[in-house]
Amino acid sequence: MVLDNQKLCIQAAIKTAAGADRNAVKLIRIRDTLHITEIEISEALLEEARSNPQIEIVEGPYALPFDEEGNLF
Repeated sequence: MVLDNQKLCIQAAIKTAAGADRNAVKLIRIRDTLHITEIEISEALLEEARSNPQIEIVEGPYALPFDEEGNLF
């Protein structure tokens, strides 16, 4: 499957995830596999992250930053 932008790719991944609760999507975004000291997580994972003493929450929830073409920046 080829889609026009990253926003459509994320939406398609969520829509096609069999058995997933679309109202509590668990997503993790990493910069790349060489830089995983900081990650972004969806709100559905926030409480789990807060309960882990090895994880520091550095920022609260926010909308993913898509540009006008639908790609993350």
